[in-house]
Amino acid sequence: MADNNNQERVLIGYVGFIEVPGGYQSEYEYRRLHYITTEDSCYVSKADKNKGNPLTDTNKWLCIANGKPATEAARNCLERIAELNRLLVQLSAAIVNIEDASGVTAETRAALADLQTRMADAQALEDELAALVADVRNATKAANDAYAIASQIEGVDVMAGKPATLTLTHIAEAPLGVDVQISATIQPSTANQSVVFIPIGSTQVTPDGLVKSPAEAADVSLYVVSTEESGVWKQVTIRYRVPEPLAQDDGTQLTQDDGTTLEV
Repeated sequence: MADNNNQERVLIGYVGFIEVPGGYQSEYEYRRLHYITTEDSCYVSKADKNKGNPLTDTNKWLCIANGKPATEAARNCLERIAELNRLLVQLSAAIVNIEDASGVTAETRAALADLQTRMADAQALEDELAALVADVRNATKAANDAYAIASQIEGVDVMAGKPATLTLTHIAEAPLGVDVQISATIQPSTANQSVVFIPIGSTQVTPDGLVKSPAEAADVSLYVVSTEESGVWKQVTIRYRVPEPLAQDDGTQLTQDDGTTLEV
């Protein structure tokens, strides 16, 4: 973390994802923010000493990229096409048997015509499902191509959602007794929006960025740091002051700016 104001450095530990190659290994002890990739998904360890816990354990693993629905859809389509192919073979055999039979009746010819219609419908459905499988494959290829292109852009890390800039929204001054909420937005919007709030000195701040009012008027400061990229951070200083009394229009009472009414 750069130090432009002679501020004391703060050690914050791991703040970014770290890839563990080779896919999931039950004998490996994963640390918090380690991530692995499977055939179609990506998982991040939520805790240290994560060993022997299956990827389905949501207390230990977080799925951040799930490609299983697309894979399952393609598999279902292929299975359906195989079923239709078996049906077509059976219908073709039935038609041959009917055509070879002697003394074909009108009812038999009608049944033959119905079978031919069903066969045509089955062929049309097979073509439709084949097109759907092609669409799934094209979409997967397009996503992979987009990933490859985006990964080559300077400052962009698609897998980790690498942040580039940080914008904070909050009030700079508040009366004693009022807690101040800090909202953080990371660009690009596709990057992981997770940040950590690190207090400086006696500042009290909750994990979601709510700065607690001190007991006495003072300036409180903290760091806001991206969990993905420790180089993306900002320092926040909020000035707390003693509430100032405000006169009511009718002059019969006074109200402090924290909402406390004082009798005259």
